[in-house]
Amino acid sequence: MKEIRLDPSKRIHSETIFTSSEFSYRMIVDPLLWPEGYEKATVASVACDSDDNIFILTRDTKKPLVVFDEKGKFMYAGAEGCFAKAHGLFVSSDGWLFCTDAETHVCYIMNRYGEVYKTLGKMNSPSDTGYDPDIYKKLQAAGTIHADASVDKRAEFLARLGTIQRAAGPFNRPTRLVAAVDGTLFCSDGYGNAAVHRFSKDLQLEMSWGKPGNEPGAFRTVHGVWADKQDRVWVADRENDRVQVFTRDGELKMIAEGMLRPTDFWEDRRYIYCSETDGGVTIFNMEMEAVAQIGYKNSPLLAHSIGGNSRGDLFIATLGLSKIHKFIKLERI
Repeated sequence: MKEIRLDPSKRIHSETIFTSSEFSYRMIVDPLLWPEGYEKATVASVACDSDDNIFILTRDTKKPLVVFDEKGKFMYAGAEGCFAKAHGLFVSSDGWLFCTDAETHVCYIMNRYGEVYKTLGKMNSPSDTGYDPDIYKKLQAAGTIHADASVDKRAEFLARLGTIQRAAGPFNRPTRLVAAVDGTLFCSDGYGNAAVHRFSKDLQLEMSWGKPGNEPGAFRTVHGVWADKQDRVWVADRENDRVQVFTRDGELKMIAEGMLRPTDFWEDRRYIYCSETDGGVTIFNMEMEAVAQIGYKNSPLLAHSIGGNSRGDLFIATLGLSKIHKFIKLERI
């Protein structure tokens, strides 16, 4: 009898190619050489610096910032003790890290080693939006939800989201902080709020916009934000399945409906790339037109965050949405 033993984690001579319009990518799963202790860490966010080093923000680890070189070799880890719920990461052109904590209601500006330079917001002091993080427990206590039923994480999230009554100032569970070319900062304040905030480069709040809802200009989970090279502000309005684009003064310029719960953005010289929780990436040109869509509903590209390098490769952080892959490289071909 002939017996063959196969490695279930690999498929012989098998590869997955995603193609849409002129864009083609080879999917490479888990391309990073993780150090010991990060085997079960979930990857919340990803960004590359000007040298194509890969910066990762993880959860459930003592040092949530993990940095790899362009080939995926581990370099160092940092940001020890900084996060309760690490969420968003952005790397500026001069190497500063902009990070959000969706549990303690603060944003950090760090150096490349995860040392805090500035903190925006007051630790553990959320702005008043009406958001109730304990609504699910209250519904159980009231008998609306059976007290012995297993927790439905999705239902719990939506119940909490439904308690947001109004937009407010910074911050209530912020999701991402990014810098525009001129140093102006924009924050998507989205898990417990329904607002985008604009800060001057010396960190003074200049304005906020948004409100809870689904009409134009309103938000249901402001999950990601990006300030593009043409001075526009892209917002991932996740639970409304859409992207909204504004001027930096909050004037609505475009809405892209029908997306797969968009989460995050990355920009190269010609395009804006938007990751989608439910399995895709939508690519927009600078005329705000969707020119390509890769993936499909429940594809392996279950993206919580997206980044890219100078070669046009994309990186997908899955935050445990995938039961198989925590990090995916899409190699441009």
